[in-house]
Amino acid sequence: QPLVKGLEVTGFDNEEEAISYEKIKADYLPFYLEDALKKEGALFRNGPPFQPFCVVTLSGRLITGQNNFSGSLVGKELVAALQK
Repeated sequence: QPLVKGLEVTGFDNEEEAISYEKIKADYLPFYLEDALKKEGALFRNGPPFQPFCVVTLSGRLITGQNNFSGSLVGKELVAALQK
């Protein structure tokens, strides 16, 4: 079964994909990540577009960030998980 099935995760969401597409008018990806994760059974969570957002599941063993602005949040959660 998919790794993400039944787990809370985040990633570049549909709204961010649509905004990006409007800005650059280029369709680089054959799918939207949010839709693909949901199709695999993930419990997709997201924050406001292009704002830092992070989800931690599996008692800190799976750490996902919504976008490139989420790196510092992911890093802090990674350090916290490694210190446990």
